[in-house]
Amino acid sequence: MSSVAQVLHMSDEDVTNTISADLNYWIIVIFTYGLYTMVFISTLHRIGTRNEWSPQCVTLTAIICVIWALATVFMGISWHGMVSTYITHGQSRDSVQAYIQAYGDENWSMERRILTAVSKTAVALNAILAELINIWRCWELYHRNWLVAGLPLLCVLCGLISHLINMVVAYSTAHPTFVSPSQVTWSIVYYTITAFTNILTTSLIIFRILSVGGLASARTYQGLLEILIESAFLYSATYIVYLVLFVENCYASHWSYTNWYVQGLLNAVTALAPTMIIGRVMSGGARPNDSWARPSLPHMRSTVRNMERVSGFVVRVVAARH
Repeated sequence: MSSVAQVLHMSDEDVTNTISADLNYWIIVIFTYGLYTMVFISTLHRIGTRNEWSPQCVTLTAIICVIWALATVFMGISWHGMVSTYITHGQSRDSVQAYIQAYGDENWSMERRILTAVSKTAVALNAILAELINIWRCWELYHRNWLVAGLPLLCVLCGLISHLINMVVAYSTAHPTFVSPSQVTWSIVYYTITAFTNILTTSLIIFRILSVGGLASARTYQGLLEILIESAFLYSATYIVYLVLFVENCYASHWSYTNWYVQGLLNAVTALAPTMIIGRVMSGGARPNDSWARPSLPHMRSTVRNMERVSGFVVRVVAARH
């Protein structure tokens, strides 16, 4: 493990910034996990008040329970890491910095390797489940059209393969961190594919909501809530921000800790987005499935008015020429 002497070449400002960023990351992880757990319990309560339990309802409820279990595994490992950093190795500021800096060195303990691998696997599985829930919702809104779901499913498969390759490359060396060019490349590939999948499904869902409800529905509270929750807009936006910061950090001359904070938020949002989608659908807050087959009445009236205006304009132009 890195000794305290290894951090003596760092300035006091660098040591302080590293420890502050690391501690703030843990605080964000713990706080957002607490908020997510409250939403999870509330969702289970809303689903539990339903009188009917169809096979689909049971399956979706089991999925959000698995997502919560994976998020709890990540939270438990994060708590263990924070205790190890600031209590077990918290004799001094330099000892804390040495333990943080020891991440991935040649003397890294096997326990720390295993816990990190389990933590990353839990986060990756939650990301896959979140993407599948988004694709499922998109598939439902487009009348279970597999042509719509085909490309996102292919992206999920490619993302899974790239993540497995990245894990193999990382843990086949003595430095299981994103330090080598190949590890950086495969990490960027994985995050880019995941971000593209989220953008695609979110855009398709938003387009479907607006095409059925009309632009006027987006100006109402319920319409805006429908767009934000059912399209997993917050999850997609957070992932895009994290991807940009991650790529910038990989090639920047000076290390920035901003992406740590976004990553701490992203871990909770990844579990929160599918939970809110399933909770809204299973509790009856979403539109009935048959309503997606036809435009709403206000949207139909708006379309008719626009068609009348266009036809009237065409008639006037033809009349003027004659």
